[in-house]
Amino acid sequence: MMIANESEIWNALHRAGFNDIASAGILANMHAESHLKPNNVQNTYESKVGTDEAYTRKINERTYTREQFTNDHAGYGLCQWTYPTRKQALYDFVMVRTGNIASITDQVIFLAQECRNSGLFDMLNKCASPYDAGVLFMLKFEKPKNQTVTAQKMRGELAVRFYNDNVDTKSLDNAYFALDNLFSEVTDTLKGKYGNGDNRVKALGADYEIVQNIINHIM
Repeated sequence: MMIANESEIWNALHRAGFNDIASAGILANMHAESHLKPNNVQNTYESKVGTDEAYTRKINERTYTREQFTNDHAGYGLCQWTYPTRKQALYDFVMVRTGNIASITDQVIFLAQECRNSGLFDMLNKCASPYDAGVLFMLKFEKPKNQTVTAQKMRGELAVRFYNDNVDTKSLDNAYFALDNLFSEVTDTLKGKYGNGDNRVKALGADYEIVQNIINHIM
């Protein structure tokens, strides 16, 4: 069963140029950040700035100024934009286009623009699996405080779930989704089971690159 807004966001990501794998990875992170709610304000700030609905209404009515939105440090939207420079850019982009800060289409287009500017757009579209895309978007775009292997596994597995929701997977290589095996390989590598250098490359084989990338980001 699909989650509210899932289909609309999936289609918006495709219109913005993301392929199936990249879209699944992004959706997984959006779900972790905002539960796919484009008007979501960071829960810990609701007592300061208002509920999702009240905060969004103030912004759209311009009674909550650009400067206030930019500098209140409250994460907002599908991706929980938080840093002042990024919130200011989001505000300027959306308010000129439609004037609705909670527009799914506008937030996705803005997201794609950020990814293109950083080089992440092509990296996501070149990912071999939804799992890889989920982890990549987490580490390179969202950059949450919790970047443990367990947190990465959660978003990677969620990306696979969104992929399976939206794409016919009958012809997919099952090796892409050997998630438990990948998690075990990362854990065992950290424990020294596969050694270092060429020994590690030989032992992990095709999984070496993704395992090593995960380790590099958490060490």
